[in-house]
This record gives sequence, structure tokens and C-alpha cells, in this order.
Amino acid sequence: MAESAGIYPDRSLHSRLVNSIGRRIITGAIPVGSALPTEAELIEQFSVSRTVVREATKILAGKGLIETRTRLGSRVKPVETWNLLDPDVVSWRYVGSLEVADFEELIQLQQVIEPGIAGLAAVQASQGDRELMRTCYERMEASEHDPEALALADREFHEAIVDSVGNELLRYIYNVIGSGLSEIRAMTVYRRKHEVRDTKLHKVVLDAILAHDQQAAITAMNDIVSASRKAVLTYLTNALEQDQRRED
Repeated sequence: MAESAGIYPDRSLHSRLVNSIGRRIITGAIPVGSALPTEAELIEQFSVSRTVVREATKILAGKGLIETRTRLGSRVKPVETWNLLDPDVVSWRYVGSLEVADFEELIQLQQVIEPGIAGLAAVQASQGDRELMRTCYERMEASEHDPEALALADREFHEAIVDSVGNELLRYIYNVIGSGLSEIRAMTVYRRKHEVRDTKLHKVVLDAILAHDQQAAITAMNDIVSASRKAVLTYLTNALEQDQRRED
């Protein structure tokens, strides 16, 4: 399973405009209810054509972020209208964020989804699926001192579990939150919040799935999510305190 990514990566004029405005909206730089810059202002600011601006605003409107009315321009819509499971919206919301509330929401979603998926894998995964999980875990174990390889093996381990269930809806939801989960991995692995015992928690999940023990798999995956939550919140709290000290 490929890691979730925005539908509109920064490769074309209109995609760069979409990403720039989308991030501003999600982060509150352009608040709910406020007007977007005018077409003329966007054309000048981004050195793009009127056609590019109109295409970008259509895309943002399709994500529920803005509404555009003739002669009134475009305004940011209320959060409840945003497509919060749109891959781009997820990416804009979590990547680079230090907002504790955002990650609390994401981890709560993860805690609802992943343990249940692990439980299903324990009873539905094929032998080939189980061997793939074992291989991914062995890569994790061999990569303890290589953060990049460890993060990749970690991601592949979780994705192997999701894929083993064969549920397209669950796969889609998991894919969508992939950007946020990747940011969590960055905090817990690249920023050295990962501990050897965290890898061992994955072994407990693997053993439960290999043993076809549904409840044990659910419990073990819940332990992984709980450990991840603790590490992320510790990191965010420390980062915010450091920012505050710099400002003082």
C-alpha cells in the first residue's frame, strides 16, 4: 500500500496555488468566514493566469473549504463543511503541525481503527500475509539504529496488516490518514522518541496474528497506539515549551 499523499502535489501551477491557499486555510492564516484574495491579487502574487486561479478555486471548493459567488468572490466555509478525510486536507492539517488537539483527534481515530483491523487480520490473514508481516517485523528489528529504514519497515508492517483484511473501505480510510500517521512516525522515530520496547510491542501484535488470537491482537495494537500517543504528546509539549522560551 502506498503512503497517503495529497492528490495535488506541487508539480503544476494550479496545484501549487491549491496547496498554498489550502494550507493557509487549514492553519487559520485565512480564517473561517474571511475572503480569499481577489483573482487579480492571486494572479499577481503567484504569477499565474486567471484560468489557473479559477481551476484552483474550483478544487478548493470541491474539498469544502471555500465557496465562490459571482461578484462576491471566494470565502472560507465553516470547518464542519470541510472534507476532513480528503488526503490533501489531512496533509495540510498534520504535516508540520505542533497542535496537540489535531494529533489527539488523529490518534483517537487511529485507536478506533487499527486495533480492530489487527483483530480482523488475526482471523482473516492468509499464510502469505502472515509471512509478509513477519518479514516487515524482522526489518524493523534489524533497523533499530537506522531511523529512515525503521520508519519504512514500521509503515510496511502496519500496511501489511491492513492489506491482509481485504476490506477496501478500511484500506481507503487508512490510506487517507497516512500523512498524519507518517508525521507521527517522524516524531517517534526520526526525532528519537522511538524505543526498543516500541519495536517489541509490534512483535506482540505479530505473535497474536500468527496465533490467530483475535483479542490478543486487538489488545496489542491498542498498546502500540497508546505508546505512540504518549511519545507524540511528550514531543509536542516539549516543542511548544521550547518555542515559548524562544519567544520569551
